[in-house]
Amino acid sequence: MARTYPHPTLDPSLWTPCYNFSEPSLSHPSKIEHLSNPGSRFRDRPGLSHIVQALGNTQPSLHLQLYLDNIFVYIYLEMGLHGKLVAAIEFKAGGDVFHELLRHKPHQISTITPELIKGCDLHEGEFGHVGSIICWDYILDGKVKKAKQVIQLIDEEKKLIQFKVIEGDLLELYKDFVMTSHIETKDGIDLVTSTFEYEMVNEDVEHPFSTLSLVVDVIKAVETHHLAQP
Repeated sequence: MARTYPHPTLDPSLWTPCYNFSEPSLSHPSKIEHLSNPGSRFRDRPGLSHIVQALGNTQPSLHLQLYLDNIFVYIYLEMGLHGKLVAAIEFKAGGDVFHELLRHKPHQISTITPELIKGCDLHEGEFGHVGSIICWDYILDGKVKKAKQVIQLIDEEKKLIQFKVIEGDLLELYKDFVMTSHIETKDGIDLVTSTFEYEMVNEDVEHPFSTLSLVVDVIKAVETHHLAQP
């Protein structure tokens, strides 16, 4: 997807702390109630997609930066069908650990998180190499889904790996879907940053917040697993 978006600044002081998306006012979608004590992560806020949709329908573009329960959530939507979602999650087990796992041993993720990832198989090529094709079975909204991805970019200096979805359930909703994972370090803290760039097949399709939430849960489960190792 040949589009350029501004990159979020990973500084909580510059971000919106938290908003209540559960009961948005669609007549005044820009007025959202502030919550001083959020009780759940963004995945548990079903109104988030609705308020984003309402804002997107009334503005040329939508740019939100949210900091929810130590997770950065960055939303950039164009008028139309294109969007970008970013979640940056602190990874206490070391960013290198996650990057190496995702690049060279992604099949181990299904062993670590069998309740989220049911399987990961190499379909073509070799793990960790551009052009290789990987097939995933995962649980989303209580159902088993499939995704076939090709590795289209690796940048070892940035600890970045990018996948393009070429088959599977996501392509029933999105014409184009690219996932990128890279590691950033801020003030000595490693962040696993997951980025989705996509084009919806039509305006009735929701933005992929549930898929992003799944990725966040996988990252945190991998962190917990590695922190528990002796």
